[in-house]
Amino acid sequence: MLYHLARLLAPANILEIGSYFGNTTRVLAQSVADAGAGSLVTIDPYGGDRLPGIIAGWPHSLAAITSFHALNSMSYFASLEVARTATGKHAPFNLIFVDGHHSYEYAMFDLLSSALYLRPGGVIVVDNVEQAGPSMAVASFLSRYKGWRLFSQSGEALDPAFPESVPGALGAILLSPGGVEVSQIPYKFHFYGMGRTAVGAVRVPLLPTGAPGTLSASANLYSVPYDMHITGVGLVTKIVSVTKRVDGHEPMAEIDFGADLAIQPHTDDAPVSLELELQFQPDDEHASNIIVDVSGGVTLT
Repeated sequence: MLYHLARLLAPANILEIGSYFGNTTRVLAQSVADAGAGSLVTIDPYGGDRLPGIIAGWPHSLAAITSFHALNSMSYFASLEVARTATGKHAPFNLIFVDGHHSYEYAMFDLLSSALYLRPGGVIVVDNVEQAGPSMAVASFLSRYKGWRLFSQSGEALDPAFPESVPGALGAILLSPGGVEVSQIPYKFHFYGMGRTAVGAVRVPLLPTGAPGTLSASANLYSVPYDMHITGVGLVTKIVSVTKRVDGHEPMAEIDFGADLAIQPHTDDAPVSLELELQFQPDDEHASNIIVDVSGGVTLT
C-alpha cells in the first residue's frame, strides 16, 4: 500500500515516524528510488545503534535518498521549528507515515505536528489502527479538522473505532485539503526578518466552504537583537488581536490592525518579525472550518 501510494504522489518527499528495523523504511526508499525523484527522512529514538548499519547495507540508490535521525518525534518537529522550516505550500513533506508510539497522546501529537509540515494535497498514513490509541487519535483529529478526508478503498463510510482504509492493511489514510485549514486550534503564520516596523493589515486568501463564522487574528510584531541570547535585553513586542466575520464564500479576508501594530526596535539592525495566529469558530459547530488558499500566500500591507 505505502509503495503504491508513494508512487502516486511522486516525487514523494516522505517522513517516517518510527523506523524500527527499517523494513517499511526500505519499501518507502524503493518507491522514491523507482520514481527517480524525492527523498525519505526516517526517525526513531531507539534506532541509533541499528539503523545506520542497516541503511548502509542497502543498495546505494536507496541509501543515498534516505536520511535517518535518532530522535523522537517531539525532538524532530522541534528541530524543524528551530530551523524555521516552511509550512503551507512550501512544507517539506507530501507523505508522512505515523508509526511511532501507539498511545493516544503520542499518536495525536504526531498527527497534529505532521499536518503542520505537510503540503496541501498531501497524505498522512497512520499505522496500527486496530489499537485504541492510533484509532482514537484519528477520530479526534478528524473531529477537529473537517476539511480532511478519511480514504476508504470501498468508498463506504468507515467505523471511527477502526478506520482501516484498505482491508487488511491496518492503516488509516488521511487526505489533506487543498489549503491550510484553520479551526478553533490556533494556526500560526510566520514572517521572519520583514524589513518593516509596522503592519496595517493582513490579506488572507480563502477557499469557499460555505460555512459562516468568526475569524480571530492575533498578530505579534516583535524584534529580537542578534545578541539578546548573550545580553538578555532588547526584545520589543506588540500584540494586537481582532475578530472578523466571514460568510464562507468570500475569496479574501482582510484583517485590519490600523495603526496599532507598530514597534521601535532596540537597535537599527535588529530584525523585525511577525507571528500571525488565526482561529476560526463556525456558527454551526458541525460545519466546515475555513481553508486558507496558500497557493497565493498570505500578504501584509
